[in-house]
Amino acid sequence: MYSRNSISKISYTDSTDGGITWGTYQTDNNLSYTGNCMISFINIEGIITDTKTNQEYTNLIVASYPKTSVRKDGVIRIGSMDKDGKVTWLNTDDVRYNGYYGYSNITQLSNEKTLALSYEDSLGSIKYTTLIIDDLLPTNYKFNYIVNPNTYDDIGTYIALMLFSITGLIYIYIKKSIY
Repeated sequence: MYSRNSISKISYTDSTDGGITWGTYQTDNNLSYTGNCMISFINIEGIITDTKTNQEYTNLIVASYPKTSVRKDGVIRIGSMDKDGKVTWLNTDDVRYNGYYGYSNITQLSNEKTLALSYEDSLGSIKYTTLIIDDLLPTNYKFNYIVNPNTYDDIGTYIALMLFSITGLIYIYIKKSIY
């Protein structure tokens, strides 16, 4: 579980028993972070292949967070988690969204190779965009959508709903499941 904190690196903790107990928090030194702002980490379905070495990366995660001070400069990272919970980040932490980047939220859309991203800009407006996963990766990496039948149906649909309230923005994710 990755979490918001007040230090300059994103921290995480792992559970090996389905969330009953948790290990000690650790920092990921590859994730420079403004601190004290919402971060968004999700698992995505698929495999990334390095076309130069044919190495395959599975157990994929995507991260969205502000990199610099005062919640600025949005970064999107894609990583592969090994069986011990260590992440290999497959793309750089280049800033993709300059300026204010608060309260970001990301999800994988039903067309499988696309992510949806929303975030708050400096005017308090909610921005929405879509991202092709392959466009976030170095040119020698290729994303292939493969569904886990224990998690998704044949389409692998996530529906992202954005609800606005007087006090702020609430994000609700509805996962389509197999019945």
